[in-house]
Amino acid sequence: MAKKLDKKQTIKKIVDGAKLYDAVFKNKVFLIIYDGETFNHKGYDYKEVLFKKENFMHLTGIETKLKAKDFYKKCISGRLSEKDFIPGTETNLKLEVLPYLGNLFIGSIMIGPYNGTGIKIRYDYVVGDTRNVLCLAFKHNKHYDILQSLLNDSVKKRSYPTKRVYAVYVKDLEISNSAYELLHASKDYKEDDGQKILGEVVNNNCLNDGFAKIKEVQQPVPVT
Repeated sequence: MAKKLDKKQTIKKIVDGAKLYDAVFKNKVFLIIYDGETFNHKGYDYKEVLFKKENFMHLTGIETKLKAKDFYKKCISGRLSEKDFIPGTETNLKLEVLPYLGNLFIGSIMIGPYNGTGIKIRYDYVVGDTRNVLCLAFKHNKHYDILQSLLNDSVKKRSYPTKRVYAVYVKDLEISNSAYELLHASKDYKEDDGQKILGEVVNNNCLNDGFAKIKEVQQPVPVT
């Protein structure tokens, strides 16, 4: 059970989490290459996931009248106050694992379709660490998939079938013409096959006018 926090402790956890998010995730796209084997297909498959600043609020489980971007600005500037929000029923659980979020994509992780367990929220798949500490929930989108929520739970409990992730690449949308760079890979990852996927991703991106422009990404409404 997560330790109950008072309002000041909650603010510190949220602000620290926002600064971590700002440094590691904001405006970055992560390419997740995973085991894509099915009955009629062998090899890798992939997901591209986007982290925008307005997504951060939905990792905290708080309730607020502030817009997501304004909430984020207050967190980063250190101006978040007790009157700005009300902790939600899941806030303590989320904040318990938020400090570990920065290590998610540089260690062993798994991915799988959401299996319907837990609160009925609208997300399509989850990505989590193999230590069963936390997982992130995502929603499919026309271009990059969108971050929906942070779960204090095992990816194996929240997904089926759960697949191995072989490699994670990252690119920064704030850098002009940014290309994917390898962030983490398993020992048995075949980089030659990965290069084929990168080529496929680049080709798909070229088919979408303005695909890399962050302002043009259409987002569904995230649910905490």
